[in-house]
Amino acid sequence: MLVCCIIKTQLEYIYILYTVYLPFNHKIRMSKSNKCPCLKYFIFLAGAFAIGFLIAWFSRGSLVENVEKNQTFYKGFQEKLVNNIVEMVEGKYIKKYLRTYAGKPHLAGTPQDKINAETLYKFWKGLGYETKIIPYKVLLSYPVGDPKESNLVEFAKSNGLWRSAIFEKKLGKAIYNYSEMVQPFNGFSGSGDVRGTLVYVNYGREEDFQYLKNKFNINFQGKIVIAKYGKIFRGDKAKTAQRWKAEGIILFTAPLDYAPESVGKPFPEGILMPSSGVQRGSLLLGGDQLTPDFAATNNTYSYRISEAEISDSIKIPVIPISYEDAQSLLEHETIDDATIKEKLPSDWKHGLKLKKIDTSIYFTYDNSFNLQRTVRVNVNVSKELRTTYNVHATIKGTTEEDRYVIVGNHRDAWTHGSIDPSSGTATMLEISRVISKVHRERGWRPRRSIIFCSWAAEEQGLIGSTEWVEQYGHILSNRAIAYINTDIAVQGTDTFRGRVSSSLIETVLLEATKAVKNPNKQEIKDGRNTVFDTWKKYYPCKQNPEKPYLIPLGSGSDFEPFVTRLGVTSVDLRYSFDPRKPLSSYPLYHTMYETIELVEKYYDPDYSYHASISKIMLYMALRLVDSDILPFEPILFSEQLGNSIKSFSKKAMNVASDVAKMPNKVKDSLDDLLRAADELKKRSKSFDSVLKSVDKTRHLNVRSINDRLMEIERHFIHPQGLPNRPRMRNLLLSPSVYNSYSATPLPGLYDTLFEIEKKQKTSWKKVHKQISLLSNAVREAAASLECTSNFMI
Repeated sequence: MLVCCIIKTQLEYIYILYTVYLPFNHKIRMSKSNKCPCLKYFIFLAGAFAIGFLIAWFSRGSLVENVEKNQTFYKGFQEKLVNNIVEMVEGKYIKKYLRTYAGKPHLAGTPQDKINAETLYKFWKGLGYETKIIPYKVLLSYPVGDPKESNLVEFAKSNGLWRSAIFEKKLGKAIYNYSEMVQPFNGFSGSGDVRGTLVYVNYGREEDFQYLKNKFNINFQGKIVIAKYGKIFRGDKAKTAQRWKAEGIILFTAPLDYAPESVGKPFPEGILMPSSGVQRGSLLLGGDQLTPDFAATNNTYSYRISEAEISDSIKIPVIPISYEDAQSLLEHETIDDATIKEKLPSDWKHGLKLKKIDTSIYFTYDNSFNLQRTVRVNVNVSKELRTTYNVHATIKGTTEEDRYVIVGNHRDAWTHGSIDPSSGTATMLEISRVISKVHRERGWRPRRSIIFCSWAAEEQGLIGSTEWVEQYGHILSNRAIAYINTDIAVQGTDTFRGRVSSSLIETVLLEATKAVKNPNKQEIKDGRNTVFDTWKKYYPCKQNPEKPYLIPLGSGSDFEPFVTRLGVTSVDLRYSFDPRKPLSSYPLYHTMYETIELVEKYYDPDYSYHASISKIMLYMALRLVDSDILPFEPILFSEQLGNSIKSFSKKAMNVASDVAKMPNKVKDSLDDLLRAADELKKRSKSFDSVLKSVDKTRHLNVRSINDRLMEIERHFIHPQGLPNRPRMRNLLLSPSVYNSYSATPLPGLYDTLFEIEKKQKTSWKKVHKQISLLSNAVREAAASLECTSNFMI
C-alpha cells in the first residue's frame, strides 16, 4: 500500500511540475543552443521523479499524516495550475467573438438565429469538443400586420391623429437595417384594438394600483394604463394591469430611470437612453407554453396543449413606446395650467419635461373631466410554432465523467444584442477556447466533465434552458455539480456583481474574485487590487463588512430552471454599474442601439472587463471540476438558512401580534423548525471535520462525500411546488410572486404569511403546512450529512 502511494505521489508531482512550471504556449524549437530538446525533457522528468520519490519516502510516517501532507502540497500546486490557466484568457479573442455574434440582429426563430447556432457548433467542433445541436419546436411571438396601421398608440388631436413611432431613429455610426430588425413590441402580449381613458400607474406594481384605488377611487375597468419600465418584471406589470381589469397597458422608459442627467449623456454621445429609444421584451418566463413540464422536442408527434389551455397568458394588449412618444401622449394639447388638489408621492416622478398639464394624472386636478385623454392601443402579435436550437459542447472528465459542471449563456437577442447576450456569449467562448488549448497542447483533462451550453430563445421566456431541464431533469438532478451562468457579462464598469442560489458556493466565488486582478486602473491606484476589493466597496455585506453581499437569485435568466426545479447550486456573474446611480438597468437595454459601437466606444474598448468575467468563470469552473473535494461550504449554508428562519419567525410573531393570533400548534411547529435549523448547523460542523480528514486516495469515499455536498440544496425541492405555483419547487428560494426578477427566501412561508398580513381570507393552516414542509427538508439535509448507514435521526 505504501509503495503504491509513493508511486502515485511521484506521478502527481511530475504532472504538476510539468503543467505549472512550463509555459503553456511553449514550443520546442531546434537551434544551435537547443539541438536535443528531448534530452532536456528526459533530464527534467528524471529529476522530477527523483524529487517525488524522496519527498514521498521521507514524509511517509503514518499513512494518515502522509496523506494530509501530500494533500497540502498538492493543493498549492493545483492553485498555481488554476491561476496559470486563468491567465491565458485574452481580450482580443473576446472581441472577435462579440463581433461575430452581435454583427446582425438574431431574434429567436429567425434564419440568423439558426446561422449563429451552426456557426457556434462548428467553432466548438473545431476546438475538439463533443458537440451537439438540440432543436426545440416551441411557441414564439412576433409583431405582425402593416407597421403603419398596427402595433401603435394614437389619440385625436385638433389637427389630426397622433401616432407613436414605428422604429427608433438611426443614431451613431452603426449600420441599422430596419428590414432585419424587429419593431418594438412585447412578446406574448394579447392582441386587440382597444380604447380608453389614459391613467398613469407609476411602475405598474400592485401597490401602485392599490394606492390609486384607495386615494383617488380609480376604477381601472375600461382604462388604458401607462407605466414606467423598471422595479419589477414587465410581465408582472401586464398581469397586474389585467388583474385590475384595465383594457391595455403602455410601457415607457422614463428619463429619470434611463437618462438621468447626473449620470451622463444620451446615446450617441453617451450610454443613456435617447428620447427615441424603445425597450423590447417578453411578458413571459418559464419555458415553452405549449409543453409545460415536458420538453418541446422537434417531433411532429409530440403532445402539446392548445393555446386556450395556457393558464397564465396575457390577454390584454401591451405595447412599449419611447419617452419622446410618452411626452406627446401625456402632455395636454392646450391646457397649460390647472388647480392641483392632491400631489402624487415623489417616487411617481418620471422626468418628462412637460410644458402643459399631464393628462394621465387628471385625477389630481380640479375639473379633472376636461383633462382626460382617450387613447387607442392597437396590438397585433402572433404566436407561432418555430424551431430554435440549443448548442452544447462537452469535455469528458477523467475520474468522474458522470459529474457535470455546467456553464451557460443564451445566444438570442431582440436586436444586435452586443450587451445582452453577446457580451456573455463572447466571455463563455473564451473559456472554452482556453480549456481546449490546455487539453490539446498539454493533454490536461478535468477530473469531472464540463458542459458548455448556448441556450436558445431565452429572451422569449427562458425557453432553451427550461426545455433542456425538462428533457434531462432526472439525469441533471443526479449528476450536475453546479451551474455557472452569465447572461450579460458587462452592463457597467464600476463593479463586479455576483448572485447565488445559496451560501454553499460562496467561498469559491469569493476566491475567484480575489484571484483576478482589478481591470479598473484607478481602483488599483486607490489600493483595491482585485475584483473582490471593489466588489466589497460597492456591495458591502451588512453582517460582515469584510466581504461583499451576495444577491440571491430570482429569475429573468437561464439559471431559473436549475434553481427552482432541480435545486442545482447556481451562480450568475456580471460586471455592473454603481448601484448608487439612479439607473433602473443599463439604459439601452433591448433597444436597437445595443451595438458593437456601444461596447467598444463607451463600455469596454480593450475588453478588459469582459476578460475579468471570463477569468472569474474559468477559475470557478476549474475549482469545481478539479478539486478532489468539492469547494462547497455546508456551514455557511446552514448559518444562512438559520438566519433566514429566525427572521421569518420574528416576522410571523409580529403578524400574530398585530393582525391575527397564531394558533399554539403553529407556534410549536415554528419552534420545531428553529430546532431543526440548529440541528443542521450542528451536523454541518461535524461534517466539516470529516472533510478535513478524508483520505483522498480512496475514491469511493471521496465520491460519497462529494455527492452529499452536491445534494444539499436538492433536499429542498418539493414535487408539489409552492402554493399556487406548482412549477416553482424550491422551498429555499424562488422568484417573488409580485416581481419575477427578485428573489424571495423561504417563499412558501412568506407567501402564505403575506396573505394573513394583508388580511385576505386565509388561515394559519397554510402557513403551518409550509413550516412542516420546510422542517422536513431541513432535517433531511441534516441527515444526509451523516454516513450512509446512520442517516436516520
